Amino acid sequence: IRLSLVGSEMCIRDSYKAVLIGTDELGNEFEMPLPNGVSIDAQSGVLQGLFSQPGQYRIAVDATDQWGRSARSIVSVSVNDAPRSPGYGTQSLVSDVHSVIVLPKFSDHEDGFAQHSLSYQVQGLPSGLSFDASHMLISGTVPFGAEGQYTITVIATDRAGAQSRDHFTLDVKRNQGPVAPALAPVLDLVDGEAWQKSVVFYDAEGDTLQYQITGLPEWARFDAETQSLRAQPPE
Repeated sequence: IRLSLVGSEMCIRDSYKAVLIGTDELGNEFEMPLPNGVSIDAQSGVLQGLFSQPGQYRIAVDATDQWGRSARSIVSVSVNDAPRSPGYGTQSLVSDVHSVIVLPKFSDHEDGFAQHSLSYQVQGLPSGLSFDASHMLISGTVPFGAEGQYTITVIATDRAGAQSRDHFTLDVKRNQGPVAPALAPVLDLVDGEAWQKSVVFYDAEGDTLQYQITGLPEWARFDAETQSLRAQPPE
């Protein structure tokens, strides 16, 4: 902040000083030193510095001339705090599969951390993904062949225009196909006896699998619900 107090209702004086005005629980005002990092130039009357904490500040500036006459002016300073990121870790998904990522919201000091006053943008998404700011969702399907690591930027803007941004790595992995269980190339069945075998494929991404078996004889069937192959050869 940099405020020049000369030229308003105060005339040019020989010297300036400033104090912070506080209010106790009973509404009584009291004086205290300016916050660390904030000062006033005694000759020019320029108030400048960096407020480390957001909020509303009332500063009393006293000007004294060479004959000892003084005047006071009260300056109100509103310090807006930029939105604060919750912090994002690395996110992972696989290509060729519809995916949804929920992003935590930034917090906003001026809105009592209610978070609803912020607007959001997301940059750097790969092809196939989009961002829904109203629900904080990244969703879509990254096409096969677009695997890799992407740096994603999340930007939050408050009602006063203050912005904050955070970054995270989106790791898009290639979708691996299901792995078939080990089955004997030749199955020896006994005529008239019931036979059953579990046929469960493994999927590294945990995707829901759909099963289909072709070429079975009439006395054999596959139960897709239990992933079991059942047979009873005729006698």
